[in-house]
Amino acid sequence: VAIWFCYLMMMYTAFKSIPATQSLTLSNAVTVLVAGSLAMIVPTPGGVGAFQLISAHALILFDVPLADGEAWANIVFFAQLIMFVGTGSICYFWLVFKSKKA
Repeated sequence: VAIWFCYLMMMYTAFKSIPATQSLTLSNAVTVLVAGSLAMIVPTPGGVGAFQLISAHALILFDVPLADGEAWANIVFFAQLIMFVGTGSICYFWLVFKSKKA
């Protein structure tokens, strides 16, 4: 539950990143979160492309132009990617150095 709450808050916070999405609400973030989550099921590596496409089109429901929706979806996707790669790398090296001490 905490992970999904963090995803929801990330999407809602990302709405404030560009002017076209600043007026969207938390319930709009839930809708886009569900659409983006369904996009991650598509058999593409890490949901690349599918997440951006479906999230941008979900934002059209809230009168966000497609170009702005695509920009927003790329901001969210690459912020997540950087976080995953960064924390994964830190944990990997921590695990490697910790196991050498044992």
